Amino acid sequence: MDAGELVTDDIVLGLIRERLGRPDAAKGFILDGYPRNVAQAGALDQLLADLGQPLDAVVLMQVDEKALVMRLTGRRTCLDCGKVFNVYSSASGKGERCDNPVHGAESPMLKQRDDDKEDVIANRLKVYNSQTAPLIEHYRGRGLLRIVNADQPVDLVYAEFVKFTDA
Repeated sequence: MDAGELVTDDIVLGLIRERLGRPDAAKGFILDGYPRNVAQAGALDQLLADLGQPLDAVVLMQVDEKALVMRLTGRRTCLDCGKVFNVYSSASGKGERCDNPVHGAESPMLKQRDDDKEDVIANRLKVYNSQTAPLIEHYRGRGLLRIVNADQPVDLVYAEFVKFTDA
């Protein structure tokens, strides 16, 4: 993962099988970032058929690649409280330190994730374009694809997403 590579299909599918087997998932669930390739889509179809939980929709959060790179390279996280900032769009009021009041005077430094560095992002995008992008047509052909314009303010992105996931 740190190099931008994908986790093996068997590991991810096992985790999903275990999680979807819990009682709270019977009412519905959202899988974020899965499946990531056509083989995983087939395995997911089989798993969901076994569980009697078919897919209702697949939501594509569509964003301009340049904007995506800026969002990722600018992301910073407070490892103490989990608050997320972006140096370009929602910077901390304390610069490179977390501005969450829970820290008081001892604000911790913000951290950039290892997978948010430019070289890793370039590899992630290469993997996405070769392995994940084909799923767009796969799910469009099955009538399941819903597209959210993620190049707009967060509240509008959220509203679009919710209209596809509220049942």
